[in-house]
Amino acid sequence: MDELEFVRRISCRDKNAWSQFVDRYSRLIYSYIFRTSRSIGVVFTPEDAQDLCHEIFLLLAENDFAKLKTFQARNGCRLATWLRQVTVNYVISYLRKTKPLLSLDEENSTGSSLHEFLQSNLKSARQNLADDELFLELKDCMLKLDPDELRLMELAYYQQATSRELELIFRLKRSALDMRKSRATAKLRDCMQGKGFMLDL
Repeated sequence: MDELEFVRRISCRDKNAWSQFVDRYSRLIYSYIFRTSRSIGVVFTPEDAQDLCHEIFLLLAENDFAKLKTFQARNGCRLATWLRQVTVNYVISYLRKTKPLLSLDEENSTGSSLHEFLQSNLKSARQNLADDELFLELKDCMLKLDPDELRLMELAYYQQATSRELELIFRLKRSALDMRKSRATAKLRDCMQGKGFMLDL
């Protein structure tokens, strides 16, 4: 069945179509929840992931399926791909509200943290600024980034993901990723400059 027609049937309150939709995409959304959370260093319990999966289906159904109706299959986009982006956005938003999306002092496998990495590239205009103040200033700038930009910076600089890994995670071509990364870096650099720091990234 054509996916747009399938969505139309669901939005017309076809209970059989909605049941098929839930059966078909529950496992996919559930796996996207785990992949997204793990890519940013958070591990959900199966119960937490199941709760989020349920919330995402509620989001798609609320207000007479308003969210689901925004699927238009533009540029050959499949329903599964669209649901992946909905899930990624929802999980990032959820984590941003409930817990720090970035643990800047959390160590990776080599014992380095994003805080240390970025701090090593900071040239302070206020040499006497205490480390904890610097940490807060940097974290404040990081959290001003959009969720996708924050995730990209975290993956690129903290987890040191390769360009190919980033292409697979974001499902973008290298040129689009480079542009997004450049934009996020510029925002971070401008924010830190406004606080009296030069960020060399």
